[in-house]
Amino acid sequence: RAPASGRRWSGIRGAGAAPLPLAMAGCAAALLLALAGCATGAAEAEPGAVQAPPRVNLAQLARTDLARTAATGAVAVEVDASGVVELHAFGFTDTGESAPMPPGWRFHLGTLGDLLVAALALELEAAGELDLETPVGDQVPGLRPGVGAPTLAHLLLHTAGFDASPLAPYAPGTEPPALPPEEALSLLRDWVVLAPPGIFRSVSPHHVLLADHVLETSGGVPLADLVRARVPGAAGVEGGGSDRVPPGVRGGHQVSQSVEGPYRPAPLPDPALLPYRERFWATADVLAAFVSSLLRDPERLA
Repeated sequence: RAPASGRRWSGIRGAGAAPLPLAMAGCAAALLLALAGCATGAAEAEPGAVQAPPRVNLAQLARTDLARTAATGAVAVEVDASGVVELHAFGFTDTGESAPMPPGWRFHLGTLGDLLVAALALELEAAGELDLETPVGDQVPGLRPGVGAPTLAHLLLHTAGFDASPLAPYAPGTEPPALPPEEALSLLRDWVVLAPPGIFRSVSPHHVLLADHVLETSGGVPLADLVRARVPGAAGVEGGGSDRVPPGVRGGHQVSQSVEGPYRPAPLPDPALLPYRERFWATADVLAAFVSSLLRDPERLA
């Protein structure tokens, strides 16, 4: 929970600069942020004071999550504004449980790339390199009028009014083809627009596609390079393209269909078919550095 605002991010709760636990579960793909909330039942703090959450047992947290989800391994780390407080690895990297999970295992961040992209947008806006509240069609050339109408803020918040329909034709009874983002961007037309920006929230891959394109255009370099160079604490994030899969992460990949669902073996996703923001890998200590940077700047976190 961000100080003063009371706003809650999905999967993240924080309390100023107090220590927070960060649990990374699964085999090379599944990653869970479990950041401790404010202590309850404590005496009322003075206005503006940050109340530290109770300490958590990282071993118990990780083992409980492994048992609940059927993931085979986890790395759990407690973080405060100064960095890593405590870090431990549990379980195994593979479904055969033959290789113990190392503390430095690289996890596929998946949709946690949303957090890195949001942080990047704030950094670029603070530097005057883009405007979150200006229609993206005024900042990026070549967009159709309807597609260019929303702002970057609309795209990041999934309130731009786009639907989630496939961009390429496909035969009835078959799965829509998976497209590289470069090809998908070339197919983006006004027919994906359901409503004017800001009317309702509807999660759409087209919001993600266009937001990443706007950030790359504003920054002038690939999104992954922007994140590493401009987002505080993110210099150690790896990946970024189909030819930049970190070594040693192709085995033991597992996925889950929901937070509560069990993990199951699955092939490593082809990075060339993933949105730019989902092409990242990181170790627990690298992601902890990013979280720690947020704790040093409560206003940015809020």
